[in-house]
Amino acid sequence: MSFKYMRPPCASLFVRNIADESRPEDLRREFGRYGPVVDVYIPLDFYTRLPRGFAYIQYPFPASWCEQYENEMLNIINDK
Repeated sequence: MSFKYMRPPCASLFVRNIADESRPEDLRREFGRYGPVVDVYIPLDFYTRLPRGFAYIQYPFPASWCEQYENEMLNIINDK
């Protein structure tokens, strides 16, 4: 099996209990303090098209955010 076409390893952080008003830019700004953010994905409900209350933050390297995350408490994003 060739590893030529495999994506490089990355870390995906699951964040729950986010406000409905949260936008990817808000999360990217907040979680960008812990390292470079590759992608922010906020799933939407299929029928209502409203955010489902959680998100995935993708970092380029596994555990690039761990040390800073453990040393600092997260701010409340959008009052939630």
